[in-house]
Amino acid sequence: MPTVPKRSEQRTGHRSKAEKARTTKAQGAGSVPIPAADPSWEPLALEFYESLAKSGQRVFYEPSDWVTAKFVCDVMSRALRQKDRISSQLVATLQSLMGDLLTTEAARRRCHVELDRLAKDDEPASVSIMARYRAAADAPKGAA
Repeated sequence: MPTVPKRSEQRTGHRSKAEKARTTKAQGAGSVPIPAADPSWEPLALEFYESLAKSGQRVFYEPSDWVTAKFVCDVMSRALRQKDRISSQLVATLQSLMGDLLTTEAARRRCHVELDRLAKDDEPASVSIMARYRAAADAPKGAA
């Protein structure tokens, strides 16, 4: 599986103006509501969708990611209804889409995302990489 390139602000070293101009940035959606699950989905698909809503990577989800998650769950549910015939190609495709949603530790590591567990005092889980970005942005210039 190919590695995901770093975001433009994470790249270091010399880059030409042409290389710097390749990245187009746009504003994210901001606060993204979690769409309701389809109650007609098979229990495993429903459980998967609900787990996404509780998982730390949800902070990165845009509306299109939630639609992708709903698509995955819909296809998964349809496949699970065919108890005796689930295509291996379909399973592979679903696993790929799940990876795109950062649902596994391996997928998150490839994207340099680390999730911290809840602290003992029940503080919400934080995303380590975001905390590092904030700390770097708040640090005085020239500090190492």
